[in-house]
Amino acid sequence: MKLNTSIVSLLSLLSSTVLADSQTFGLVDLNENSVLHGNTVGTSNGYVTLFQGENTLVAQITDDGKLMFNNTLYAVHQTDGTFQTGSETSGTTGFSIANQYLAFEGNTLFYGVSLNNTSVLSTVNGRNGSTVVLTPISTDDNPLVNFTPGSNSTSTNTTTLATSNSTSTNSTTSRVSSSSGSPSSTRVSTSGSNHTSKNAAN
Repeated sequence: MKLNTSIVSLLSLLSSTVLADSQTFGLVDLNENSVLHGNTVGTSNGYVTLFQGENTLVAQITDDGKLMFNNTLYAVHQTDGTFQTGSETSGTTGFSIANQYLAFEGNTLFYGVSLNNTSVLSTVNGRNGSTVVLTPISTDDNPLVNFTPGSNSTSTNTTTLATSNSTSTNSTTSRVSSSSGSPSSTRVSTSGSNHTSKNAAN
C-alpha cells in the first residue's frame, strides 16, 4: 500500500512540472510614438510583418522559446535582424513575454523596417525603421503579462487592455488608437487563419 501511494505521489509531482506552451495570442504595436502604432503582426512572403487592419494570426510561444504562428510557421531570426518564417526545426529560440511585452533574448524593443513595400519585424533598425513594442493579447482580449519558456503557466492581466492612452475598459474587443490619436478600426483576433500583409511603413 505504501508503494502504491509513493507511485501516485511521484506521478502527481511529474504531472505538475510538465512544461507547456504559452496561451495563444495576437500581437499589436502599442507604442504611441511609432508610425506603426496600432499595427498587428502577420506573415507575408516568408517574413514576419506588421500591417493595419484585422488580423486572424494566432501566435504562441513554445516551451522551448520559439514563436509559433497558427501551429505551422515559426519565426526564424536572420543575420540582418529580420524575422523570416520557417519550420519548427529552423525556428529560433529566445522568445518570452515580460511585463506585457513580447521579448526576444530579453529585449522588448523591435523595429518595423521597410522591405519590398512591406513593414518587416526586425531587431535591427533599418530603412524607414520605426520602433515597435508588441503587446500579446489573449483570446479573451486581455494582455498576457509574463511567460518564461520552461515554466508551466502564463500569467494574464484580468483588466482588458485600454483603447487609448492608459484608460481601462471592460469592452470585449481590443482596439487601438491610430498614430494621430483618433480611434482606429484595427482589431486583434486570435482565431482563424493567417492574414496577408497589405500595408507598408511610410
